[in-house]
Amino acid sequence: MIVLCRHAPPRLLLRLHACGKPCQRAYATAKKASTADDKAATPIAKQLKKLGAWSKSGERTRVGGRKRAKNALGTSEARRVNIVNEELCDEAIRRLGKTLDKHKGCDILDIGSGACLWSRALHDAVQPRRHMMLDAAADLYEPVRKEVMGERKYEVIPKSGILWSDLNPIFDKELDPTHKRPVDEVTPHDDLLITLNISIWPKKSTWGFDNVTQLLLYQIMHSIRTHTQLQRYAKVRMLVWCNDETKKMVLPRTLRARKRSAFEAQMSCEWIREVAGSDEPSDSDRLYLRDKWIDYESAAGARRSMGALGLSTPRHRETRLQSFLRENPSLLTEPLAGVRPPLYERPFRAELAEVEAAADSNDAALQKRVMSLRSRNKAEDRHAQEYLEHLHMHDRLMAMDPSDPDFAALAASYEESVTGMKKNQLKEYVVVRDNYHMFKYQDRGLLWDQRPYEPLAVSPLDFYPNKPLALLDIQPKLLAPVLRNHGPNTDRSGDYGNIILKELFHRTAQPIAGSLLDNIAPGFAEMVEGSRAPSLWNPKMGGNPLEGESGLTVRGMSVKHFEEMMEAWMRWPFRPDYLHMLARSTTINEEVDNTVDDDDMAMKAGEDDGVEIL
Repeated sequence: MIVLCRHAPPRLLLRLHACGKPCQRAYATAKKASTADDKAATPIAKQLKKLGAWSKSGERTRVGGRKRAKNALGTSEARRVNIVNEELCDEAIRRLGKTLDKHKGCDILDIGSGACLWSRALHDAVQPRRHMMLDAAADLYEPVRKEVMGERKYEVIPKSGILWSDLNPIFDKELDPTHKRPVDEVTPHDDLLITLNISIWPKKSTWGFDNVTQLLLYQIMHSIRTHTQLQRYAKVRMLVWCNDETKKMVLPRTLRARKRSAFEAQMSCEWIREVAGSDEPSDSDRLYLRDKWIDYESAAGARRSMGALGLSTPRHRETRLQSFLRENPSLLTEPLAGVRPPLYERPFRAELAEVEAAADSNDAALQKRVMSLRSRNKAEDRHAQEYLEHLHMHDRLMAMDPSDPDFAALAASYEESVTGMKKNQLKEYVVVRDNYHMFKYQDRGLLWDQRPYEPLAVSPLDFYPNKPLALLDIQPKLLAPVLRNHGPNTDRSGDYGNIILKELFHRTAQPIAGSLLDNIAPGFAEMVEGSRAPSLWNPKMGGNPLEGESGLTVRGMSVKHFEEMMEAWMRWPFRPDYLHMLARSTTINEEVDNTVDDDDMAMKAGEDDGVEIL
């Protein structure tokens, strides 16, 4: 965001938040970009605008301009965002490519079909046996739907697919006879394909979630773990259009943004891929930075995978990472993370470039600002070089056998060097190290880094109203046996896992070993450390043999680590009974809610509450 700094010459523009002394009172700032515009940029968008398909207030004017009436779903349904760009739909289908072949002739359950451009593209790609459209506003969209779908065969059910009271009868009467499967079936259920549009704009908070879309996405992921609702047949692939900012709830791009909801999604899914989404940086992107060399190396891997798959991206759909690599092809084959000093996008560097370009030797205040920014830039470069040296030491330790006589001395030297940093520098280095460790030692442990292609960059005008959406491709998988059992007639291993995971993710930046496990149950740390969960300490399995500040943190834990931990818990004869754990967890959560961890502060709203399914 660009603002005019009151202490700078009128001709000079400086970046917001990059102004330090003497610019402490920069002009306050423009408000965030307002709500989505209702500009109709395509023929379909113009038809929707004429029909009054979207209303910022959540009320619609009936066709003909008579009285206003709330939709049957209240304000949510009238705030739906529709995909109105045919080219975007076609490109998204090309991105999905041959993975759709296994669904040829399947049944499509199409929830919130709306303007039907996406429905038509998906229909043409898989040629379904049945195409069932659930839409509470089916009558409103009827003129558009007829025009878009043409002679294709489909069934319209004027019910909501996001209210379980409407959805359950559809499963019972229409789908159960064909699609019933054992919930422990290993192979994916490819005879059914579910696509949903759960977008809502403006946002509507509910049940502690920032937006209804967040709640719905939470429920979708919950249904995978419990084999209920949309996943009552287990492992049914879902293509989900959601508000763009919601995608990082299950598909974070940095380790600091990896909250409990994202970890649970990784436990439950073979993949979650972003097929299309906005490439504009969000607030969370600015807060949860990651070494750019990791981003570039990750994107280079996706680019190589796209080449092997025969995929390409139109220039106007390229992300910034794609464009950067296209302009710097030498980076495609080089190891970058841990080889070059960590690099972060800092606003002050952009300000420094602007100030130096406009420098006036007669302006003392401006020259002072230039000197201040140059000094900070040198300090950042010095810290980055120190971090790189520490990462090299970290690599040497990960390559050593802990029984090696030299290991203890090197580990002690490394720990002393790390803890000797200043507080803010230590926090920054721990984030650098955790991101690096997960990327290198957990084989690109974030689902985002395992992507086979870069997402298509969307524009606000691809949607009506002009609010960017993201398309997520979600393929559920079978949970590990130790995480499946829920309810009073089982050993409750899955219920235990939910409680333990929730307690762990209240302190994402803390090392797992030691007091954190003992806080769950006294003696649990000693039991886990007694070779009951070996992957936690094995670098070849993504673990970390170091202790203290240098140990593996909660946010760096892999799904394999947690599964081993839960297997050890279920073998432990002294584990507390479930009701005791449940009562204790409730007390702890009430206490922790008042002491939010630094890493959780920015994304706490709507992602840490365990809301039960409707």
